[in-house]
Amino acid sequence: MYPKLFYLGSTAIHPYGLFIALGLVSSFATGLALFKKHGFPFEEGLRSGLFMLVGTIVGARLIYVSIHWARFSSGSSSLWNISDGGMVFWGGITGCILALWLYAGFKGSYFWRLGDLWAPAATVGITIGWIGCLLAGCCYGLPSSGSIAITFHNPNSLAPLEQPLYPTQLYYITAELGILCVLFWLRKRKKFEGQIMLWYLILQANTSLFVERYRGDFRGQVLGIDMSPGQFLATLILVLAVIALLIRARTKIPRSTPTN
Repeated sequence: MYPKLFYLGSTAIHPYGLFIALGLVSSFATGLALFKKHGFPFEEGLRSGLFMLVGTIVGARLIYVSIHWARFSSGSSSLWNISDGGMVFWGGITGCILALWLYAGFKGSYFWRLGDLWAPAATVGITIGWIGCLLAGCCYGLPSSGSIAITFHNPNSLAPLEQPLYPTQLYYITAELGILCVLFWLRKRKKFEGQIMLWYLILQANTSLFVERYRGDFRGQVLGIDMSPGQFLATLILVLAVIALLIRARTKIPRSTPTN
């Protein structure tokens, strides 16, 4: 693919960093549009979005650094140089959730309301981010003999060269588009606060747990078992999201009307 898209002077522009940035901008634009449509002040969307952005970056990077601690502890890599890769998706999701909970002042009802608005917006950004992974060759798949396998030829690619691999990045992109359709379908059928956010987490977790079975890149291990940190966090959040969805559906907590 294209691990280096172009140069600005002597600086290489990497697709991973570029598409992550484009995804963040698109996510913000979508989120702010939804906030406006539902009667929330622009400033509220901006503040909560910035809180979540910081939480996402910190969480995603901390999990990545913990996986590759030997390299970072030696000083051979910068802790916060993410321009050419180095973030863990579920670390970002976890950090984002914690940041939103903190922003909401630990008030569950407000937390769910904000989460319902940001979930579709986050999916837009994530979809665009996976395009950067595809171009860079990161998050690559295991060797495959299937008809839809993808082969990387560029010597700067992060994926193994000259061998067919499962197109895991394309799996993610396709799944994200499906999740986005489901979330927008749910918006007009929402019965209680948190319904959209919880379905977002459930669908994202199932996607990750399925696609990671075909991933070929090293993603670390948790507690010495055959499970990556991303799989562990996805499983934990999946269980918690299902429990929360069942509880909130049974108690029939009504939707709130946003106020300016």
